[in-house]
Amino acid sequence: MNHMGRSGVYALVLGIPGEARLLIGRGFDIPRGTCVYCGSAMGPGGVESRVARHLRIFAGGTAGRPHWHIDRLLTIASSVTAVSAHSQRSMECALASALEARGMAPVPGFGNTDCRSGCRSHLLRTQRGEQETVLEVVEAMRGIGLDPWISERLWKSG
Repeated sequence: MNHMGRSGVYALVLGIPGEARLLIGRGFDIPRGTCVYCGSAMGPGGVESRVARHLRIFAGGTAGRPHWHIDRLLTIASSVTAVSAHSQRSMECALASALEARGMAPVPGFGNTDCRSGCRSHLLRTQRGEQETVLEVVEAMRGIGLDPWISERLWKSG
């Protein structure tokens, strides 16, 4: 069965090498360490296409002008791992909520400007390392009824 083009939800586990201020809207202070961004892809191309776009931006490739908050954050991240799952409905809010319930702290107002569920953020930070966080995201996805898969981890050289 071909899964390409299917809608779904994803989480990007990001390594942030140092504190940063992103000048988007009122601005965001991004702490050094590990962050998780929750997103969904319900339109054309599906979740694989959306994740591939984010990974191209992370790697310094072109994907058009920055469109989402996460596009700016990807330019400062030192590593990224995507955890994805197919879903017929948008599950990014449920995932963000599940991660917050597991002790991750929201970065208020990041990536949720179009959120209708009242999320404080779709970006969460954690004290855990990146590999442990990837496993935590997998467990959180399974906990909300999803069947996740993990992409390869990408690093920036330099």
